[in-house]
Amino acid sequence: MIQVHAYSVAREASSLQGSWYDESAYRSQAESARAPAIVPSPVNCTLRIARSSREYRVQVDGDRLCRGYSSHGDRVPLSDEEEGRLHPDRQEPHPRHLRAHDFLLPAGGRSHLAHGLTGERMRVPLGVLDQSPVVSGHSPAEAIAETISLARLAEELGYHRYWLAEHHGIAALADPCPEILVSRVASATSRIRVGTGGILLPYYSALKIAEQFRMLEALFPGRIDLGIGRAPGGDPRTALAMADGEFEGAERLPQQVQDLVGFLDRSLPPGHPFAGVRAQPEGDTSPEPWLLGSSDYSGALAAQLGLRFAFAHFISAHGGEAVARAYRDQYQPSAREPKPWSLVCVFVICAKTRAEAERLAASIDLRRLHMARGVDAPVPTLEEAKAYRYSLQERAYVEEQRARLVLGDPGEVREKLLEMKEKFSADTGSSRRRSSTERFRNIRVPSPGIDL
Repeated sequence: MIQVHAYSVAREASSLQGSWYDESAYRSQAESARAPAIVPSPVNCTLRIARSSREYRVQVDGDRLCRGYSSHGDRVPLSDEEEGRLHPDRQEPHPRHLRAHDFLLPAGGRSHLAHGLTGERMRVPLGVLDQSPVVSGHSPAEAIAETISLARLAEELGYHRYWLAEHHGIAALADPCPEILVSRVASATSRIRVGTGGILLPYYSALKIAEQFRMLEALFPGRIDLGIGRAPGGDPRTALAMADGEFEGAERLPQQVQDLVGFLDRSLPPGHPFAGVRAQPEGDTSPEPWLLGSSDYSGALAAQLGLRFAFAHFISAHGGEAVARAYRDQYQPSAREPKPWSLVCVFVICAKTRAEAERLAASIDLRRLHMARGVDAPVPTLEEAKAYRYSLQERAYVEEQRARLVLGDPGEVREKLLEMKEKFSADTGSSRRRSSTERFRNIRVPSPGIDL
C-alpha cells in the first residue's frame, strides 16, 4: 500500500466544483482515453486534494472499486444479484469487490485524482489524510467545516478511507481532537472508513483510547481505523501542558501500544496489572490499529508487536526503504495480523500540467519555510506565496525540501508512485477483517515489555 499526499487542483477558484469534478466530462474523457497507459503493476496511493491553497492529505489502500464504476472509469450499474452477493448484510451502497485484473488508466484529469490509480491487476482506491489546515484569511471553524464537506466529497468519489490528524496549538492546523471529528465525519458519510492519522498516544490512557474507539466502532461498525503516533504534535510548552508537565513520548509508547491492543482484543495476560479490565462497549468487530512513524524505531516497534505500519515519507524523505524492509524482515506474526502490512505516505502535488503543479507548490514551499523558522501562522495563500521574496539561503532550503515531494502532471505522478511502490514493497491489497471471536481462538499474548 502506498499512501500519497497529493495536492490536486482543478483550477484556482475556491470552489471544489468545476470541470475537474464534472461527471459527464469525466465519462467522456474515460471513453476517449481508455486504451492507453496500462499500469504494469497495482499500487496503493493517497492523493492530496485542495481548494486553491487549502490543502488536504490523502491516503490509499485496498482492492476495491467504487460502486458503479467499471474498469475503464465510466459508470455502470451493479445488478441486485451482484450487490446482494458482495454485501448480503448491507442495504446501502458499498464499494464493490472485484477480481484483481484488467484495469486501465485513462490519461489525465479526474480519472487519476478523484478515482485513483488503476492497473492491469487491480484498481487502487484512495483515502484522505486531512490535517484540517487553516488558510490565511479563514478561521479554524471554517477549516473544520471544510473537512466535513471534503469527507462527503471523498465518499462520493469513491475514496476508501478518511483519516484525521491530531495537532495542538498550531495556527495552521485546526484539529486537536480527531477522535471527536471522526464521529462527525463518520456520521456525515455512510460507507467510507474513517479514522485517525493519528492519535498521539503518549498524552492519553491506553484504556480510554480503547474505550473511545470501541464506542466509535459500535456506532459505525466495520468503518473505524485507529492510527497511533508518538510525536508531540505541537511546540514544547504545549506538549508539556498536554501531558501535565511530564511528556514521555517514546519511553511509554511500547507498553502503551501493547496495553491498547490488549484492551481492544481482550488479550492482556493473566499476570498483567490490568488483566480482566474490559474496554466497553464490546462487539463483534474491532477498530483496525495502525502504527504510524517516520523512523526505524517505529518500524521496529510495529514489527515486534505484529501491527500494520505506515511510514511517513512526507516527514522523512530519506531511509524509508530500509525502514520498510526491516519492518518486513523482523515482523512477528500476531493473531490480529498474521503477515506484515505496510503503507508509505507520500506528499504529492498533482495538476493538469507540471507548470500548474509548480505554481501550486509555492504555498507549500512558504509553509515549510514558516515551520523551519518557527513562524506560527496559517497556511499562506498562493498570492501571499507569490509576493514573498526568498533569500538565497531560504530558496536553497525550499529546494532541499522538495525531496519529500512528488510533483507533476498525472502521468509523472503515476510513474513516480509506481517506482516508490517497488522501493518500499508497499502492500497492494487489503486483508480479510476477522471478527473478535475468530481472533480470540488463536490469540497470542505479547510479552509485557519489548526489546528494541
